[in-house]
Amino acid sequence: MNDNPKDINERLEKLKRAYVNNLGAMIEEVESSAGAVRIDPLSGQRFEALDALIQIAHKLAGSGGIFGFAEISDAAERAETACEAMLETPSMDLWQSIEGHLDKLRSAVNDARAGA
Repeated sequence: MNDNPKDINERLEKLKRAYVNNLGAMIEEVESSAGAVRIDPLSGQRFEALDALIQIAHKLAGSGGIFGFAEISDAAERAETACEAMLETPSMDLWQSIEGHLDKLRSAVNDARAGA
């Protein structure tokens, strides 16, 4: 490969812009899954929605770190961990904790999108 650093940096910036542009769709997925759990966080119906929430939070935790958005990564990781705990031992206190992590995730995504 004869890629020069300028070309590589330009490609990385293009990928980062595409990532930021896709954050809106990703947070919509978070909202959709969280909304399904909010209906009744302690019901048996929450499992599928929590699993979907875990999956998107996991993606955001990893991708946020890759693209230099530590706040996104941290909030998503905390939400993922709390959702996993909610699957094991459901409680309203734990759901409130998840909501707090999701608020931080929304804020971090909004900050990233505003800075793009």
